Amino acid sequence: MNPYDCNGVEIKVGDKVKILRITNELIHDLPKSDQVALRGYEGKIMKVCEIDSWGCMWVESVETFTDGVRDYRSFCLEPTDLEKMF
Repeated sequence: MNPYDCNGVEIKVGDKVKILRITNELIHDLPKSDQVALRGYEGKIMKVCEIDSWGCMWVESVETFTDGVRDYRSFCLEPTDLEKMF
């Protein structure tokens, strides 16, 4: 798989991308609460932290809540489910 977004623009580690869709293929085996959480990332802009050997883009999110608790999520998407932001 080539590291090109939905518009054919090359994506590199460190680039910011907009998540266009979270596919059912990615989440169908997950508990409903995780499915809902991941769907919540659709439309968000995130940073690519890794491109694996299959060409999938790994993005990460770290949220800090008012009580100081941090929530860290990392997941991979196909590059065609992303749009590079400039």
